[in-house]
Amino acid sequence: MLTPVNPTPDEVQYLEDRIYQFNSSVTNIADGELLAFFVRERDRIVAGICGNTWDGTCELRQFWVDESLRHRGLGTKLLQAAEQEARRRGCIQIVLMTFSFQAPTFYEKTPFRGRRNCEYVRISRSG
Repeated sequence: MLTPVNPTPDEVQYLEDRIYQFNSSVTNIADGELLAFFVRERDRIVAGICGNTWDGTCELRQFWVDESLRHRGLGTKLLQAAEQEARRRGCIQIVLMTFSFQAPTFYEKTPFRGRRNCEYVRISRSG
């Protein structure tokens, strides 16, 4: 019988590494890289965006701005930085997963306008 567990970050990374290893061996595509931008104040992370790129796709998994710094354009700058870096790496789409209650007015101002939990946005390679 399987029992749910609270995984450690190392256990989750282990699965990520195995999936990447399998995908790379089957496709011969080994261009995967982590992608992250952080904003720090006094050695404390106050905002950030991170994910990975692989085979022309950028997957953004975490995107957060401290409540005290919201509505100042920081989220827009982070998203633009991630898009620019994804484009530099040759990505043609970005995948962003979110819930409809998470900053809906912010996302309305971006290419991620829909209310679905997972959005695919095509980006041009040239900017």
